[in-house]
Amino acid sequence: MEMALQHFKKIIYKINIAAIKVFNKILLNKDIFKLRLYLYFRSSNLLQDSYKNILIICGHGAGDYLLASSAIMALNNKFRDSSVTVIFTRKEALELAKVNDLHKRHNLIFSRDINLITEKQDIAIILSGSSPEVINILSFLQPKAMIGFIFSFKIFSSIKNISDTKDYLFENHIQRNDQIIHLLGGSPTGNIEFANSSLQSNKKNIIGNFLPITKTLKALNTEQIFEVVDRQIKSGQYLYVYHLVFKDEYLTNKDFYEHLKNQIADDSFKIKVFSNWIELIDLIVSCKKIYCIDSVAYHIANGLNIDSLCIFGPTNAKNYMPTNSVGQTINLNESEIHCYYGTGHKKCICTKNNQRNDLQCGYMLKLNIEDHYS
Repeated sequence: MEMALQHFKKIIYKINIAAIKVFNKILLNKDIFKLRLYLYFRSSNLLQDSYKNILIICGHGAGDYLLASSAIMALNNKFRDSSVTVIFTRKEALELAKVNDLHKRHNLIFSRDINLITEKQDIAIILSGSSPEVINILSFLQPKAMIGFIFSFKIFSSIKNISDTKDYLFENHIQRNDQIIHLLGGSPTGNIEFANSSLQSNKKNIIGNFLPITKTLKALNTEQIFEVVDRQIKSGQYLYVYHLVFKDEYLTNKDFYEHLKNQIADDSFKIKVFSNWIELIDLIVSCKKIYCIDSVAYHIANGLNIDSLCIFGPTNAKNYMPTNSVGQTINLNESEIHCYYGTGHKKCICTKNNQRNDLQCGYMLKLNIEDHYS
């Protein structure tokens, strides 16, 4: 009987997803849909000192999840006796969370499996940024109260004595997540909170590059990558230069990586292919320094207190730097308007006229490798 009920709930969830997609296409005035959700939550209680069941929703990718880790840690400290479930809308974020000791007492769930949540949730806290899937999750689970980024980057709250009308789109991503927890009475640190008790610190005189070319908007082009590696080797500062590459990326772009290896033709240059997060993290902790674009590697390095140099082009470092940042950043776009604000918002203004998503942001071309290696 119970298995049949779970199967029925899963079918209802899939129907809900389809219905939400239809509503989003049909309703030109989305305020109507917002109002409907608001009216559903209008009878919420006042803020409580404790909650039996807390639901955290982390939308978007692995990097966005790490930018929410300060808020999650503060929730742990504020509500020590609560049962906490964390829902992820992307699989890579869920897999990274599984190797973070921050979640030792949490129930981690992929959004497609929310039918496994059987207990009523007292409060839902939505971090990272708005996502259409979040609305469906809330509609399906019907928590007693909710707070977070639902429709935009303004904090939506159904808790009667909490109100915040500021738009956090242009704010530091860690601090905007932390603001939700401040409103709940918590005390976030503003740090990237990442730890894994199985890691063995084995730092050597190695620099590790994380420069995926499939992240085309933020990526260095192939000539820039070659120049970076060439200068790292010629500097004589490092015993080895590691180039860290996801297995899927390596297989997709094998010709490029083989060509790079042949071009460099030096025994100190090693292409290190990894298949999962723990393999990447093991490689990162073996390095003295990480050289990267704005990516999850930058956030992991900060969480593990490892020196880094991170290149920001379409994004801006001020929106991503944690309180515990130990590395350096290069901002190629210092204007008030940036090409990309993360969590899916505002795609690159450099490439929008081309109607293509596979172009490098124009700001990345401003990188002067000679300057920062002189």
